[in-house]
Amino acid sequence: LQKNEQTIKTWVKGSYINFQFSNYQWITGVIKMIRNDSISVRQMEIRTVSDRFGFPVVDTAWYGTIKLHINEMRAVPKKAKASEFITNGSLLQLGSLAYIFLNIVNGIISKESITAGSNLTSLGIAASVFAVGTILKSQHKEYSLLGKRYTMKTISNQVQKP
Repeated sequence: LQKNEQTIKTWVKGSYINFQFSNYQWITGVIKMIRNDSISVRQMEIRTVSDRFGFPVVDTAWYGTIKLHINEMRAVPKKAKASEFITNGSLLQLGSLAYIFLNIVNGIISKESITAGSNLTSLGIAASVFAVGTILKSQHKEYSLLGKRYTMKTISNQVQKP
């Protein structure tokens, strides 16, 4: 995987890979073979199920092998960042909803009108902050589309003879 002609991730035979296929289906699995411009992936799914006592255990389901051209890969997931909840709008949505809830509860407890002039302005600002968070969340993608900026290439491992 390259970003602006700089390699940012590499997979080899036996590596776990996760990508979006050209039909928008997410494929996860283990790479079985890499050729000139195609790869073969043994599909798998890792999920949590309950054991006979009701405790959660990890289960792996294996599916068939799929062979595809690297141009049929549409996207790869982005690496998760610890600060992502700040930049994707979730914090703005959570904070504004908490403010609106507390404002209404305090107004009911103190028997004040919720639609008073200054209170209505505060609720309007909080609703606007929630709208900004919603816009940020809708524009935030958890995957990188392959195309201009990100490209997928295979590297041949042929040794030249002297």
